[in-house]
Amino acid sequence: MKKPDWRITLNGKEVERRRFMGLSTTDNRGLEVDTLVISFTDQDGLLAIPQKGVELGVFVGYEGDAELIDRGVFVVDCVRHTGPPDVLEVTAKSARLSQKNGLDNVTTEVGAGPKLKQRRERSWEAITLGDLVRQIAAPYGLEVRVSEALEEHFIAHMDQTESDGHFLTRLAHDLDAVATVKAGKLLFLRAGTGETAEGEAIEPITIKRQEGDQHTWEAADKGRWTGCSAHWHDYASGKRERVDVGDDGYRKQLPRTYPSEAAAREAAQAEFQRLSRGLATMQLDVADADPALFAETPLTLEGWLKPEIDHDRWITTRVTLRMDPTRGFSAAVEAEDRPQDGSGTAE
Repeated sequence: MKKPDWRITLNGKEVERRRFMGLSTTDNRGLEVDTLVISFTDQDGLLAIPQKGVELGVFVGYEGDAELIDRGVFVVDCVRHTGPPDVLEVTAKSARLSQKNGLDNVTTEVGAGPKLKQRRERSWEAITLGDLVRQIAAPYGLEVRVSEALEEHFIAHMDQTESDGHFLTRLAHDLDAVATVKAGKLLFLRAGTGETAEGEAIEPITIKRQEGDQHTWEAADKGRWTGCSAHWHDYASGKRERVDVGDDGYRKQLPRTYPSEAAAREAAQAEFQRLSRGLATMQLDVADADPALFAETPLTLEGWLKPEIDHDRWITTRVTLRMDPTRGFSAAVEAEDRPQDGSGTAE
């Protein structure tokens, strides 16, 4: 059995390996906060308690690997000391452009800066998506990566009446994309494609049934939808118009009224792609997990003897990776099925 390897840093300084007892980290899709719980032994009483707000860096892998996998930088949020035997448990959260964050600013990722929960009112006019995301990221000191397919997407007009985090989440939802912050970078990527911002394929991971303890596969009711409809306001005529995507039959109606026909069509198409992509879901408990499992990782499942399960069209949406220094890695994985053509788009 391969031996796990790790490196833990606290404000850039490496923590003594002998103190590490184990960790659990949850990687989520989008701007939902990632979490880390890590335990250290303090039997000699010499381990200093970290202050709230300091940075924890986590790198994991196996002995002999060329390099360890960077699981990200986390901000200490809660510390608990128990005993005997004396153990220090640290809970930390990733920096996020999110109203759910609970932090006034992202000190670990971007330094002291504008408050992320602050409500903003502004309008974006005649701008590409790439330029819009870069303008939002600039005050936070974040590097930006936007999928090539979305970089030149043109936005004629869009009003922002919420925080930057909430606005990016809404924009990503309308385009069936994922907005997330990883390692000081604001990423705006197409959802469910298994690609990096540069358009390169993420290395897929294969999970065989004998590697797992339990699984739950579920066929979602989303498959009943044959298309989507969205309404938009025609300022010239003063009327409320409708656009349809997909096939006639059972269409899902979007509740919002959009400012233009193009915006309504994009939202309807994005929602139809989401529905097509999530026709089935899979939850897995994996006993011998790959430490490179993250949200948005493509998966191939083998060994269930069911064509609905045994294929390579899965994409992870959430991964909770657990590491024990003596027993290795395990994971709880959530994934969704992508459509067979890989797009979910309608003709």
